[in-house]
Amino acid sequence: MCLLRSSCKKLQFNLGIFNLSSQPSTPLHSDLAAESAPRKEKKCIPYAKPHITEDDCNAVLKVLNSTQITRGNVTRALENKITELCDVPYAIAFSSGSSALWCSVVALECDRTSKAYVPANTFNATASCALAQQLDIQLLDVSAQTGMLPLETLKDIIPLSHCSKENYPTTASKQILLPVHYGGSIFDMPSLSAYLNIPDMYIIEDAAQALGASYANGEPVGCCRYSDLTVFSLHAIKSFAAGEGGIVTTRCKDLFERLLKLRNSGLDLQQTEHLTSEQKLTPANVAVLSCNFHLTEMQAALALSQLDRIEEKRQKRIQLYSTYREAFYKRSSSTMLPLVENSLPCIAPIALTPAVICNETKFLDNIQRKKRKIQSLLLKDGISTAVHYTPLYRHSLYQDKLPQLGNNPKLNEIFPGTELFYHRTLSLPFFDELSKEMVHRIVESFVRAEKKSGTNR
Repeated sequence: MCLLRSSCKKLQFNLGIFNLSSQPSTPLHSDLAAESAPRKEKKCIPYAKPHITEDDCNAVLKVLNSTQITRGNVTRALENKITELCDVPYAIAFSSGSSALWCSVVALECDRTSKAYVPANTFNATASCALAQQLDIQLLDVSAQTGMLPLETLKDIIPLSHCSKENYPTTASKQILLPVHYGGSIFDMPSLSAYLNIPDMYIIEDAAQALGASYANGEPVGCCRYSDLTVFSLHAIKSFAAGEGGIVTTRCKDLFERLLKLRNSGLDLQQTEHLTSEQKLTPANVAVLSCNFHLTEMQAALALSQLDRIEEKRQKRIQLYSTYREAFYKRSSSTMLPLVENSLPCIAPIALTPAVICNETKFLDNIQRKKRKIQSLLLKDGISTAVHYTPLYRHSLYQDKLPQLGNNPKLNEIFPGTELFYHRTLSLPFFDELSKEMVHRIVESFVRAEKKSGTNR
């Protein structure tokens, strides 16, 4: 016991190993940046890092001092906390946001004739969960201003909208739409739900970066009144961290029970500690193909402790985002992305604004070079950055799997909004312990780099 208590400081340090102290100067192929040595004379400002308090450490140590470190009461307490926060009947904790997405798609019991609509600007996990089930994936272009799906575009692409159940084809296959709440900024789910009136259309909200946020009408993201399932991430650099972890919420009992099986290697029996003596003697039965996707009690304890500070975190992050916007005002032609009402920012993306904006390949290549130059200059100043995200169609996996891309396509014609967003947007450092002084240092460095790269007015 004493040894564990004396290890609190060491544990706090180890939980913070995902302190992304520096990034490469080239755009990333994920939302995380590779490590690189900053200049020694300047204190590095990481792109992101978890905020681990003494209370967090004590919560984890309490579990380590207990007799149960997985599949116990702490995980159930976390799930109960999420149901209260999201005003939803069911919440299931998973080992990661990616496994939560994967199980959510599997729980819908689609077949190979089913279609999945996925925004091109997102992390790989949003699409790979559907690709793994061999669904027909269609990547959708996003808005060059927000990085999210424009509702008007969906109306042109997704067929059979406003079709009554009586007139709906009985042979129609299931369809899945996976809208993404980009960076914690909230996608307009109420409007989407009002538009989509398709009996076999299922909606999975990718809210990996949006835990604790609300829709414009005040309802919490995760309430599942506008979707079938909502998926959150508890990754180390999300607003609420467990190191790794994910949460799925739903209002459907059938989906909830399927998810419980999928989390537990496909076994029929779930909460073995609640079984009768006779039930415990029943031979185990694997009902569906799956794996072990359980969250540990230590991870659950960390997440639960962080959720106790939800209002503090919300106000801090909103204030930080406002500080960025005020610091850039009238100093740069580049602008922070607008924050939708009731959002809870998880990242701080800024859009480079050259004198002329177009989708010509030459222009896009030029602005990309300038963005890399800015990243390089910032890194020399000890400031890390990232890119959210490399579009899915630029990954070799999807180039091989998706026929819609064709051979050597003109990406700026197929995905004009996504290409412009990708080439222009850069994520600046953003985390709870970021001070106003740090923000002003970042802005000063950015403005200098912008002038050197030729992207300013």
